[in-house]
Amino acid sequence: MDEPNIKISVVLCTYNEETYLDECLKSITFADEIVVCDMGSADRSVEIATRNGCTVHSINKVPYVELVREKAITFCKNDWICFIDPDWIFVGDLQSYMSRKSTSDTSITCFALTVVNHYRGIPVWHGRWSPMRYPCLFQRKSMKLIPILHNGFQLIHGRQVVAPRSIFFRHMWMKDAQHFHDKAMRYIVEEGTRRVSLGYRPSATRTIRLVIQMIRLYIFGGIWDGKMGYELFKKSIWYELESEKQLKIAYISSKKHS
Repeated sequence: MDEPNIKISVVLCTYNEETYLDECLKSITFADEIVVCDMGSADRSVEIATRNGCTVHSINKVPYVELVREKAITFCKNDWICFIDPDWIFVGDLQSYMSRKSTSDTSITCFALTVVNHYRGIPVWHGRWSPMRYPCLFQRKSMKLIPILHNGFQLIHGRQVVAPRSIFFRHMWMKDAQHFHDKAMRYIVEEGTRRVSLGYRPSATRTIRLVIQMIRLYIFGGIWDGKMGYELFKKSIWYELESEKQLKIAYISSKKHS
């Protein structure tokens, strides 16, 4: 049986992402089309994207990319869509794997791919920010895109499979402690709204459970990452406590306007 001719549109949003963008774009050799939605970059992001043969569209700046995914997908020509971040660097042979799986099982409409976070250039293997799998590669009609921070994928048709860990993205996540703080603060501002939208309610019990969860993730995993693991453990506690403060603010606000 002939392998199916799978064409993939890769989509990424940029805002001053010149640091890793060129390496990112050169790594995604499985893409038949690369669509870049730029939110007004003042650096060389647009130049780099254009030089790499991408189709570039200018869009309004938003706090997080999940808010513009539905718009971004309208720029794509192909049925298969892959959403990535401009600091993700791909490793592996995705095209051959997809062709084999799609030939043997036509019900597959989504592939979850592994993303390995890197802190100070070192991969994080354990703890709160250990490798994660995202359903970021899918047939467009199979996925509902929801504007929720750090989420937003809901499979509505077909079946998802998890690609082997030999096919993955290196996420050049945080270059140092200051970068972590600055980037995390942008997300924390939105975390309250996200958590309310997911049905969470603020309480002392919930906060204690989150702290205990972070401690467990460190003891039964993060500790193996040594000094870096301990540093990230402390940051995970801080991130959750600050996010819970935002949850309380967003919850009270939602009640006032309900």
